[in-house]
Amino acid sequence: MAAPEDHLALIPENQTFESASAATLAALTAWQQLVCFAKIKKGSKVLIQGASGGVGHYAVQIAKYFKAHVIGVSSSANRDFVLSLGVDEHIAYDEKIVEDEASEMDIVIDPFSGENLYGSLKMVRTGGLIISLLPFISEDVLQKAKSKDVDIHYELVKSNGSDMESIATLLKSGAIISHTSQIYSFDEMAKAHLAMETGKTVGKIVVTTEQITRSRSQP
Repeated sequence: MAAPEDHLALIPENQTFESASAATLAALTAWQQLVCFAKIKKGSKVLIQGASGGVGHYAVQIAKYFKAHVIGVSSSANRDFVLSLGVDEHIAYDEKIVEDEASEMDIVIDPFSGENLYGSLKMVRTGGLIISLLPFISEDVLQKAKSKDVDIHYELVKSNGSDMESIATLLKSGAIISHTSQIYSFDEMAKAHLAMETGKTVGKIVVTTEQITRSRSQP
């Protein structure tokens, strides 16, 4: 497909096509929400729900790159993976009630939206920010957020070459790493969808073709 040249960035030489493609939409989402919108900075208190997921595992690494204090939420089964990303604290949602374990957060990333936003509202500080990765935000939640002076932000990711260059730089330096849980061939697309539907994906799933998996040194 055709794309404007200024929307693109070169793949760093130390990255495979698979790791680079995994980073595009998910890492771009995390970057635009945390850096471009939230203006994350050193010392920001950030709670990331779904920290072992596609957007979540990049969000953890980006937040730590900016020297934020990061709490990652995942299942206990993914505790070690989330800790390996560099979080300062981990909360296992299948062992504890998450909103009882964290409070006064500057930024909460909520990939679930809907009813889950009530819990996020309990954990964010007055005047803080909730970044919803889905658009399902009820009027009741918005009113409760307004009474607490909390901004609930949802915005679709935008294709942006400058942001992609920033992500490529982080990939090249090793500041962020793409974790790919499974690579499927194109004719296994149905299996890839079923894996996604479990909601248990760690990192990213990549669907590829024989042509793309060639060595980068080949024409």
